[in-house]
Amino acid sequence: MLLKILGWLPLLQCLTYFPAAAHKTASKKFIVLLTLTSLPVIFAAILSPIPAGDSDVIEKLVVKLKESINVSELFVYTASFLTPVLYLIFEKYYGIPRNELGERVTQGLKGIFKGYGLVAFLSLITMLLTAAAFSSLKLNPKGFESTFLHHYLVTYSSWVYWFALYCWYLTLLNEVWNGDFVNANRNSEDATASAFAARISKKNEGAQ
Repeated sequence: MLLKILGWLPLLQCLTYFPAAAHKTASKKFIVLLTLTSLPVIFAAILSPIPAGDSDVIEKLVVKLKESINVSELFVYTASFLTPVLYLIFEKYYGIPRNELGERVTQGLKGIFKGYGLVAFLSLITMLLTAAAFSSLKLNPKGFESTFLHHYLVTYSSWVYWFALYCWYLTLLNEVWNGDFVNANRNSEDATASAFAARISKKNEGAQ
């Protein structure tokens, strides 16, 4: 019942499209890749001097981690994480079968998660906004700091970052799913079991 409800919620419905086995595989890959790509930010924080104050050291480290991602770096990370999901949707769109007149034979994109339209729209808007911010910082940093765009990107930078990570996770899910992840795994397990049974059978025949 819960999954059925989540299946109708924007963004969350994308996750319900994939089985638990796909999430298990994708999450492992996601954690490893995220750790590796975040090393510059992590080292920038842990190598910074500990700020003065009475707060806990862990709290100070978390603050430094947040400070390590400014608007300029936010664009780089956002572009890196959002580009794969946009290309995935683009590739699926041009893979739709067409008739002799060039019209699409089927509606929607086959083999892609539910709710991809909203994800693509938000991803494109986010990339355009962060691209504008990056360009403004390079051309006129002082002038850009007084704009609404700078204010909102700085205020909601964590949300932008997490949304980009969410889109990246979707591309990893789609990669491990590969059309029919569960059946593919089941077929692989069946093949392994059959091969093992055949070896046991031959061994027993040889013993006789």
